[in-house]
Amino acid sequence: MEDIKRNIRRIDREFIKTVKTEMVNCNILEVETGTNGYHGGDTGHGGRALVRLSDAASTDMRCLISGEIAGYSQTYEIYFSHVDSVEIVVGGDAEIETLIDSLEFIVKNLKEQLNNKGEWPKNIQ
Repeated sequence: MEDIKRNIRRIDREFIKTVKTEMVNCNILEVETGTNGYHGGDTGHGGRALVRLSDAASTDMRCLISGEIAGYSQTYEIYFSHVDSVEIVVGGDAEIETLIDSLEFIVKNLKEQLNNKGEWPKNIQ
């Protein structure tokens, strides 16, 4: 994480200042994230946050997407056996906060499981 670059992304009609860097190991994973901050309400008020992971070299990354396709009432699941990038955008102040809380939960639990050979974290009953 040596070289951090600044960027401005347009999402919907909102501009977001992001930062981007590469995580280098036996693979290279590019990560970009940013938000335009609190906007006082739901997605209609304009608050946005972005998390993007991109394969820069040799990253084994897969993705399952579940949701509705515009114009269809049925839920679909699409599985990609290899993806080049995954981008998640949330809109709204509460959604930005819960995304941050979720990422903190993910980091804490993955680190604990990695250090304990995949066992459930000690705080889980």
